[in-house]
Amino acid sequence: MAFMDKMEIESAVFMGSTTAPQVMFYIAENHPNRVDAMISGESGSMYKTMPIRNDEIQEFMYYCSYAAMDLGDRAPDIVMPTYDYEPKFYSDETKKIDIPLYWTYSNQMNVIMMNLQLLNFLQPNNAFIPNEKAKNYFDNLYTDKELQNRIKKYYTKNDPTQQIMDALKSAFGGNLTLKNIDEIDEADIMKKYQIADKIMMEYLISLSSTD
Repeated sequence: MAFMDKMEIESAVFMGSTTAPQVMFYIAENHPNRVDAMISGESGSMYKTMPIRNDEIQEFMYYCSYAAMDLGDRAPDIVMPTYDYEPKFYSDETKKIDIPLYWTYSNQMNVIMMNLQLLNFLQPNNAFIPNEKAKNYFDNLYTDKELQNRIKKYYTKNDPTQQIMDALKSAFGGNLTLKNIDEIDEADIMKKYQIADKIMMEYLISLSSTD
């Protein structure tokens, strides 16, 4: 908001991915006059994540954060606080937001599934995450099948995906445009994303052609 004020930007279209929707929704709920529209840029975007209710899940999610390799060793310090964020409309179904939202999603590649898929890549000497502490954690997790099963059961029981979608539909109503990446007729996942990006840009262009 300070940046917008400094640049004398009265309102704007917000577009972002991963945890950016948390920022966009905060501004939409608290400063709606500054937001013209919002666009979620990828199917892994999130505004509410898996609730953390015990230490072993917190530890698993802590080390999963290192999968954000562009953040390096700072990943937990940046990623972990996002797990506590919850927009007002998530728990208050009376909250309505009169702002256009384009939301891409995938049932196969959402944040919940991506964390769980790390379990499928476990192997001796896990080198897929360069951080040494994370590597040791996943090496130990590889040998602990009971812990793996507890994590899977916890994720299955506490998966917030449906409540996330229901809250979006309730809050945004007719202002919500949903795009399911899974429905794009393309076998290659990267080409799916390329097609989805093209559709997203067409939506963005359509916004600029309206008053």
